[in-house]
Amino acid sequence: MTGYFWFDWPLLALSLANGILLLWLGLTVLLNAERRTPGVALLALTAWLGSAFFAAHTAILASGEGPASAALNLWWELGWLPLLALPLAWYGVVLWYSGFGGEAQGLRRHRLPLALVVITFGGLVIALFTSAGLPSFLDAVNLRFGATATLFGAPWFLVLYPAYILVCVALSFDALLRPAPAPSKQSTAARRRARPWLLTANALLVVVGGLVALLLIWVARTPSPAAANELFSRTPFPLDPWTATTDDARRLALAIAWTDLLVSALLAAVIFCMSYALVRYEVFSGRALPRRALRRHWRAALLLAVGYGVVVGATLAAGWRPVYSLLLTALLMTLFFALLGWRTFAAQSDFMRRLQPFVVSTHLAEEIITPAAAAGDAATAQDAAATFAALCREVLHTDYAALAASGALAVLVDSPLVYPAHAPPPGVLPPLSAASDDMLAVASDAPGLSQVAWALPIQGPQGPVGVMLLGRRRGDDLYAEEEIAIARATGERLLDLLAAAALARRLLDLTREQWAEGQVADRQTRRVLHDEVLPDLHAALILLSQGDDAQIAQARDLLATAHRQTAALLRGLPARPPVRPSGHLLTDLRRLVEEEMASRFDTVHFAADDAAAVTAPMLRPLHAEVVFYAVRELARNAARHGHGAAAPFTLTVTAVGGSELEIVVRDNGQPAPAVAGGAGQGLALHTAMLAVVGGGITLTQMRAGGSQAVLRIATAPTVR
Repeated sequence: MTGYFWFDWPLLALSLANGILLLWLGLTVLLNAERRTPGVALLALTAWLGSAFFAAHTAILASGEGPASAALNLWWELGWLPLLALPLAWYGVVLWYSGFGGEAQGLRRHRLPLALVVITFGGLVIALFTSAGLPSFLDAVNLRFGATATLFGAPWFLVLYPAYILVCVALSFDALLRPAPAPSKQSTAARRRARPWLLTANALLVVVGGLVALLLIWVARTPSPAAANELFSRTPFPLDPWTATTDDARRLALAIAWTDLLVSALLAAVIFCMSYALVRYEVFSGRALPRRALRRHWRAALLLAVGYGVVVGATLAAGWRPVYSLLLTALLMTLFFALLGWRTFAAQSDFMRRLQPFVVSTHLAEEIITPAAAAGDAATAQDAAATFAALCREVLHTDYAALAASGALAVLVDSPLVYPAHAPPPGVLPPLSAASDDMLAVASDAPGLSQVAWALPIQGPQGPVGVMLLGRRRGDDLYAEEEIAIARATGERLLDLLAAAALARRLLDLTREQWAEGQVADRQTRRVLHDEVLPDLHAALILLSQGDDAQIAQARDLLATAHRQTAALLRGLPARPPVRPSGHLLTDLRRLVEEEMASRFDTVHFAADDAAAVTAPMLRPLHAEVVFYAVRELARNAARHGHGAAAPFTLTVTAVGGSELEIVVRDNGQPAPAVAGGAGQGLALHTAMLAVVGGGITLTQMRAGGSQAVLRIATAPTVR
């Protein structure tokens, strides 16, 4: 050290802070990477090499021993190995970031330069650490290089090492400016945002290399030998050494001290830029998206490194006794731990505040049983919209978002949720066939998607159930991994909520309708029996008691009329309890057709091919039950609306197997009356339930009369 407190303090503080932050960065990247690839290992090794160099640098500055000390000479020798390896390691890190050796085999132009740089590094290591190639610390500070080979009249490492640094950073510039294609859209976005920070770091390294080169040229041109310990005496030096009347050795000592401070400050800026890019965008972790929690830890590590460097550097520069430095360090660690706990509790409180909109009751049961269906739909949509707005505002911090159902839930949730509420809904949904379910996809440039930057596919048990369209995050930053995970879970929950409400409401409306129809049928039966059948029976009994042939004939006619009316009433009621599914789909369908429907049609027929006997058992029990009730609803609709045809009223149900199960329900009756939506409440409900399990119904009117419904369901729905 120079012995000048206000100079030594920032120098030691920078050295300590840089070493701590690099050590933390290497450990964090290695431990938090999704896959420990060679690039991750190389980055961790580079950070640790930098930390090792600053450890040696700090030990040399704060040793308090003379240049002839054996311990000081050991730190001098240990510090040269990371110093030699760091330019090559940085070049390797930049190459890995730029896609060298990836699937696209990019950056082939760097194969030969990389091999030459590796050979140069090996040659420097061998030359420095063999045959007295590296001078001792005492010889170095006194400029005694007599035993060292020369190049261009100067010690060879003073010439080759600056050139080696500048070549590495120049090649790194080429790799940064012309990288290989990224493997995914997320990687492309992360690289694009991280590149300015890495370019800044590389530019600063160019400045560092230039300063080192100028300093080493000065060292090479300074005459030697100098007096022992003359370069670094522990006395304050003038702030304007260039005008001071000192000898060349004194000027060089001042230049080395100021260059050391400036280089340490520049390297601190390099470390900040590099760690900011790596932590904020995680271009080396192998993850599709960065994590917000890692950013908070990076800020805490930065605060710890700076605080520790400032405090401990001051104690070392002032020459305090070790016990005082130890006590001050303990106080600093305690204070930092208390601040960390305070921020943790504050973050937890903030998390609970933001979590509240997602766990409050949606009052779904109250809204479903509301007699006015439209009011229930509006209330459910309002609750879902409030939760969606909280997600976009508190978690995603986005300027635009839309949540739309697709696939199985599209028939139930027909209106997308949009944030802000006054924003227009998306005109189209972008294709997501190539997008993985664990990452974002770049939205297409189709009309109607101008304000959409990302599309988040949402997966359900049966495959894609929706898509969340996101605009740009505030500040044009990337969405964090935690944010996307919460968005996916919340989006799936909201779609499930809206779909479940729609299904439950349709089922409840159908139950109300069937109950009302039952009440009407019961009152009508009572009225016919009381107003028509019973009077005819009473009149017939009176006529029979009188014994007149004409009256007996009239009584017979009255009894026949009563018989027809009673039979018609009985036909309107089920002849036997309805068939229930037993778990064997084809057997249950045969019983449904041949037993329950036999009394409602003149002729019934059920057929299943051999492939259906193999395909039907492959359905899950729940899916088979949904299919059974859908077929029963189709048959009941035909029986209810098809009477009145001239030909015998016929029902035919056919099951065909294969890659999917196909069931055809055909009748020759009159077509069902048109209702809103193209189907009654019962059929709409079963159509929606089939869509949820991966099936569907196609209705057609036959030219020869009657109708046909084709039900299809996949035998092996995709489970994700």
